[in-house]
Amino acid sequence: MRGTVKLLIILIILALLAFLVERSRTRRLSPHLKRLISEKQTEKIDQIVISRDSDTSRLVKEDGSWFVEILGKKKRTDEKKIDRLFGTLDSLRGELVSSSSERYGEYEVDEKGLRALFLSGEDTVLDIIVGKSGPDFNSSYVRKAGEKGVYLANRYLRSVFYASPDRWRDRKIVEFDRDSIEEFSVRKGEKFCRVVKEDTLYSVKEGDCDTSKIRSFLGTWSRLTAVSFDDTISFAAAGLDDPQYSVTLVPIGGEEVKLKVGEKDDKNRYYLGKEGDDQVYIIAPYTVNRLKELLKEKNGKKKK
Repeated sequence: MRGTVKLLIILIILALLAFLVERSRTRRLSPHLKRLISEKQTEKIDQIVISRDSDTSRLVKEDGSWFVEILGKKKRTDEKKIDRLFGTLDSLRGELVSSSSERYGEYEVDEKGLRALFLSGEDTVLDIIVGKSGPDFNSSYVRKAGEKGVYLANRYLRSVFYASPDRWRDRKIVEFDRDSIEEFSVRKGEKFCRVVKEDTLYSVKEGDCDTSKIRSFLGTWSRLTAVSFDDTISFAAAGLDDPQYSVTLVPIGGEEVKLKVGEKDDKNRYYLGKEGDDQVYIIAPYTVNRLKELLKEKNGKKKK
């Protein structure tokens, strides 16, 4: 009974907080907000530069797809983050709260703010300085570059506009439905197994593996994601010319995917290469543990 009363009190407090936040938002953000950019303008954008302090992201659109520049090379972006950015721009509105340059520092829309420049070719579509968050959890102070007015915008923009290039990158390496893999193989030196799906069951056709670990292996490796990237190391230096593990996945009706696991980096993570892709990925240790479990490798720890 006492626990129920405590839970009820907590729920009442949370509801009250939500009400106060919404009332604060309603009071500060007028229903008649000014559009900061039109939908027609967003359709023309083909370059984006976002910077803050020493970080700068440069995004470019080519053949309908967006890329982020890393060390002079164009890398794939996470499409969901791009969609979120443009969805935010399309709904971006603001209410004028100040025209005094003396208050720029207060709102963090001075040189310390985040700069977001949107271009169409060489023409500027929108150039804004994003300051601190507003009085609620979903608003930001912004100022158009070259203009005095400071607006309270209806979005928290620093969670959408990333100055760090790595935040934009597509971390997907493999993305299949686990049950769509009809065949796979894993090799480490002399250890090898090839498994084929027959109806709904997986059968070991060559070599040996722990069949109880097949589902967990496929759950990880059919939707493999990088934790980071290394854009300066060579395949040879990463141990990918002579890999520790080789993995082949064959999806139903699709092309096979070949992956190689190399050496560890200085954070105990593993380098990974994908055939047909010149990117050196970094994957978490637990993903390689799935391979060790499948091949019945010992963990190397001695029992006391």
